[in-house]
Amino acid sequence: MSLKDQLLRLKKCRRAAHSEMKGRVRFGDTEDMDEETILELIPIQTPYTKTKSLFFDRQRQTEEEERKFNRGFSEFLKELVRYGNVKDIEYLFEYLVRRYMCDTFNPKEMIFFLLPFKKYYGQVLCISQRSDFNYFSIQPTYSYQFIGNLCLREKHFFDFFVGYFEHFKYIQDFCLDVTGYIVSGIKNTDKDFSMQFYEMISHLTKSGESDAAVKIFFEIRDHVEGVLDEFVELLEPYFAKEYLMSRKLEEVSHKEDIPHEESALFRKIYDSGNDRQILRDSSRYKDYVMWLHREELSLKSINEIEIGALKTLCGIEEKNLDGEIFDYINLFRELEDKKGLVKLLSQRFPKNVSTLIPHMGDADKAYLSEQSPWLWESLITEGNYSIVVMNMPRKMVENDLMKIMKTCLKYVKYDGNVFVDYLDEKVLFSLMDECQENVFVKNIIDTAKLMNIDLATIIIQKEFYTNPAYLNYLSEKARGFEVEMSRRLLKKAMEFSSKAHMDALCGYLQQVKDEELINDVFGWLIDKMWFYPAFYSGLRIHLEVVSKENCEKILSTKGFSKDNYDVVDRLYRYKEEVIDECLVERHHDALLSLCRKYGFCKILGNRRNEHVVDFIETTSKQNLLPKDEEDFIRYSSSLVEFGGERIVKALFQSKYIPHLIKCTTIREWNVIKVIVSELVLQYDKYRQFCFDYFLGNFSDFKGDLDLFETIVEDEASIDYQKLMDVAKNSDYSFRSSLFDILLRKLPFDSLQFVPMIAPCMIEHKKESVRILFEKHKNIMGPYVKDILQKFPELQDCMLEIDSRYLLTGAIKAYVDAPDEHHLDFMHKVLDTSGLSVSPSVLIKVVKFLGSNVSKLKGKLLTKFFEVYLKVNPEADEEIQSLLRIIYERNRCVFFQVSQASFSLCFKIFKPYADVMVKLVEEKDKDAISFITDYLYWDSEYGLPHRKMFEILFLFYCDDPDVLYARCIGSILRHNPKEIEDANDLILNSMKGDKTVIILKLLQVLYQKVYHFKKCLVKSSPYFALVVDSTRKEISSAARKLLSIIERKHNKSGYQLLQL
Repeated sequence: MSLKDQLLRLKKCRRAAHSEMKGRVRFGDTEDMDEETILELIPIQTPYTKTKSLFFDRQRQTEEEERKFNRGFSEFLKELVRYGNVKDIEYLFEYLVRRYMCDTFNPKEMIFFLLPFKKYYGQVLCISQRSDFNYFSIQPTYSYQFIGNLCLREKHFFDFFVGYFEHFKYIQDFCLDVTGYIVSGIKNTDKDFSMQFYEMISHLTKSGESDAAVKIFFEIRDHVEGVLDEFVELLEPYFAKEYLMSRKLEEVSHKEDIPHEESALFRKIYDSGNDRQILRDSSRYKDYVMWLHREELSLKSINEIEIGALKTLCGIEEKNLDGEIFDYINLFRELEDKKGLVKLLSQRFPKNVSTLIPHMGDADKAYLSEQSPWLWESLITEGNYSIVVMNMPRKMVENDLMKIMKTCLKYVKYDGNVFVDYLDEKVLFSLMDECQENVFVKNIIDTAKLMNIDLATIIIQKEFYTNPAYLNYLSEKARGFEVEMSRRLLKKAMEFSSKAHMDALCGYLQQVKDEELINDVFGWLIDKMWFYPAFYSGLRIHLEVVSKENCEKILSTKGFSKDNYDVVDRLYRYKEEVIDECLVERHHDALLSLCRKYGFCKILGNRRNEHVVDFIETTSKQNLLPKDEEDFIRYSSSLVEFGGERIVKALFQSKYIPHLIKCTTIREWNVIKVIVSELVLQYDKYRQFCFDYFLGNFSDFKGDLDLFETIVEDEASIDYQKLMDVAKNSDYSFRSSLFDILLRKLPFDSLQFVPMIAPCMIEHKKESVRILFEKHKNIMGPYVKDILQKFPELQDCMLEIDSRYLLTGAIKAYVDAPDEHHLDFMHKVLDTSGLSVSPSVLIKVVKFLGSNVSKLKGKLLTKFFEVYLKVNPEADEEIQSLLRIIYERNRCVFFQVSQASFSLCFKIFKPYADVMVKLVEEKDKDAISFITDYLYWDSEYGLPHRKMFEILFLFYCDDPDVLYARCIGSILRHNPKEIEDANDLILNSMKGDKTVIILKLLQVLYQKVYHFKKCLVKSSPYFALVVDSTRKEISSAARKLLSIIERKHNKSGYQLLQL
C-alpha cells in the first residue's frame, strides 16, 4: 500500500491544533486529519508546504513581517488557479487555510483561485460572507451569467475578473463563457469598459493566445469604437490591419483537425446508434456535429430538424430553423449548453419560446430574460430574480417596476441591492400604500435603509404604525416625537391585542422619556396581563422610573418569579420591608438576586433569625459566581454563633474553601479555621489555592500556622516570589515556624532563603534546621557558631560540612561564650575520620589553643597535634611555640601530647630530651615514659647509654616496673655495642628471688631490641637451667621468654638449648 493510501486510511484521534478551526472553510474529508497528515498528501511541491511550515504562526508576526510575507504569499495564492483541477489539490487548499489562515488574511486571493471551478463554489460563498469581498451571497448557485453580470455592474469586480486572463490556458472555458455573458449584456449598460477589455486582450497576446484575443476583439469592437486604434495597435503584430479593421471575424484557415483519438471515439458513438448522449457533454458535442458534417455521415438518433439547429449552433450553416418549437423540446431538454439554442429559438419563435421555460435552469431563464424580457413573469422565481432582473434591459425593468417589485417583495430571500438603482422615494411610498402584508413591509423597510430614505414621516401621516413592522421601524432610533404624539401613537397601537402589536408597542416605549406616559402604558399592559418578553425588555430599560404601585401590581399578579427580580429590586429601593417579606415567604431566589447586586451584608444587615438561617441553607446549595460566593461566605460565617450546626453544615462544602480561608478578620475565625482544615483534608484539589493564598496574605495568619501545616503537602507548587516576601517581611517567630513546616513537609529550593531563615530557626530551635545542613552543607557554615551557642542538641548534623567552618565556628562560639561543650565539639571535629584541614585554619586553631592552654583538655590538644603534624610534618614555628606554652603551663598535657606525637614528628621534642634525662635520674616516671618513647624514634640522640642503663637496671631490680624495662629496651635498641655488656650484667643478676623479674626483663628486651639476638649463644645455658626449674613461676617465665625468642628471632626452644 502506498504512503498516500496509508495516510488516507489513517484516522487521527486528535484534531489539528488550529485555534480557530470551527467556522473555517473546509476542503474534502479532512476533519479528522492533523496538519502533518495533510502535508504528506499535498500533490505538488510549493515554497509554503515544506516541513518547517508546520511551525509557522502568522498571528505572531509584526506588522512589517506580515507585509513582507503577504507580498509574496498573495501572488502565490493567485497562481493556484492553475491547479484547480489537479487531483487531490484539496489537501493543499485545506493546509493553507489551517496553517496560514488565508481565508481570514487573504479572502480575495482565495476567491480568485476557487471561483473558476464550480465544485468550490460552496467555499467561495463561505469566504465571501465573512469578508469585505462579498459579491456572491445573493447567488446561492454557480452561474457564469451571474459572474458576467457582476462584472457589468461592478467595475471593481470586472478588474478582478481581468486577472484571470493571465492564466487563460488553464481556465479557458471559464474565461470565454463569462466573457460571452459580458458581451451579451453590455448593450444594456452605458458604462465604459474599454480599459478592462484592453487588459484582457493584452494578457492574451502576451501569453501567446492571439486567436482568442482577436475573437474577443471582434465581439467587443462595437463597444470600443472610441479607442479602436489602440486595440488595433495591440493586435497588429499578429494580424493584418485590414483584417482587424474589417467588420467580420473570418474563418481561421489553420483550424486544427479533430485528433485521431477523438475521431475514434466519435465513430464508436455513431456506430452505437445512441449519439444523443453526447449532447450532455458541452465540451464535445460541437466537435461531434462538425465530425458528422466532415464525414458526411447520415443521422441516427438525432433528427433532421435537430441537426439543423446543431449545425447552426456550431457555425457550420447559417439558416432559419425549420419546424415548430415543439420539435426542439427534446433537444433543448438534453442539451447541456442551452445558451445558444435559447437565443436561436427566441429569435425564431418569439411568441412560443415560453414553452421551453419548464425545461430551463436559472441561468437559461436569465439569458432568455435578456432575449425576451416581456416573458419575465414566467421566468422570475425567488431563486433567480436577481440575475433575471440584471439581464433584463433597463427600460423594460423601469416600465414594469411596480409589478416586478410586488412580485419580488413577497420573497423571503429578497435582496434590495438588486433594485436600488431603479427605485426612488416616490415608487417606494407607492409600494407602502399597496403592499401592507408583513413580508412586504419588512422588505420595503430593508430597501429604504439601503437607499437611506427615512419612512418615519409617511408612517406617521398615514398611520402605518398600526402595522407592527412599521412601529418597530419607528422604535429603532430616537425620533424626538412630542409626548402627545407618542401618547396618541401608543393609544392607537393599544387597540390591537396581537402579540406582534404588543411587542412593537413595548419596543417603541423604550425610547419614550416621559415618566407619566411610561407608567400609564405599563399599568395598561399589567391590567391586560400582558407579560411577554418584550414587556420585560421595556421594563428593564425604564426600571428607574417605574412607580411603586406598578411594582406592587406586577408582584401581586405574577409573584416573585425570575422575570420579576428587577421589579423586586426596584421595590426594595422604595421600601426595605420587601426583604423581610422575601425571608418570611421564602422567596429566596428573588432575595438572592438582590444580595448578588448589593451584597449579602447590605441586604440582610444585622438580622439574626431562623428565616435568615433558612435562606443561608437554601443559598448554600446554589452555584454562585466567585465574587458572590465570597460575600456569601463572609456573611454566613458571621452567623456561626447564632446558627450553630446548621450554618456550619451549610458552609461545609469544598467549593467554599477559597472563600472561607479569607475570613481571618471575623470574630468566628477559629471555628471557620477548623472547617477549612477539615475540608482541605477531604478535598485535595483546593490545597494549592489555600497554600498560595496563605503565602500571599501571611500577615493575616499570624497565629494560624496549624492551618498551614494541614494545607502543605509534598505536591504543592511554590510561588517563590511570594515566599521571598514572607521571608523578608515576617517576624522571626512566624518565619521560623512557617519554614519549619515547609522543610519538613515539602521538597523545595530552600537555598535562596538560607540567610533569612537559618538564624531565626536556630534561635527558635526548629529541628528542621538539620535539613538545611543536610541539603546545603558548606552554605550553612556561617551558622555553626549559632548552633553551638543556641541549639547544641543539633550539633551532630553539622559534621558533614567542611572542617574550616566547624573549627572556626567552634572557636568563635567559645570566644563569645566559653563552654566546654564547644571544646568537645572541636575535638569531635578533629577526631572525624578522613578529616581535611587547610593550613590557614590550622594556624587559627593554633593561636586559639595557645591563648587558652590552661583551660583545655589534654585530649583536644593531643588530637590537634596529631592532625596538625599529619598536615605539616616539618613542624613549623607556630606549632613549636604552642608546644612550649603547653610545656610551661601544663606539664601533664605536654606528656599526653608527646606520646601521641612522637611517631609524627619526634624532632620537636628534642629540646626537652636533656631535661627529661635528668628527671629520669630522679625516678620521674613521666620523664622515663617520655625518654622511652623518644628514644624509640630518635636513634641519634647523644645519651650516656651505659650510665642510663645501669641507673634504670637498678631501678628495675628494686621495683620491677615494666616502664623501666621498656626504657632499658629503648636505650639498648640503637646501641648494639652496649648489648653484650648489658646482657652479662643482667644474666649475672639472674639469681634467687630476682630470677623471675630478670626473665621478664629479658622478655621485653628480646621483644623490643632486635640486636639482642646476638646474645643467644651466651644466654642459652642460663635458659637451660631455668626452663625446667621446679619452681613454677621461674619455668613459666622461662618458657614465655623462649616463646618470644622463637616468634621474634625464628629460633625454637630446642635449638636454643642446643647452642
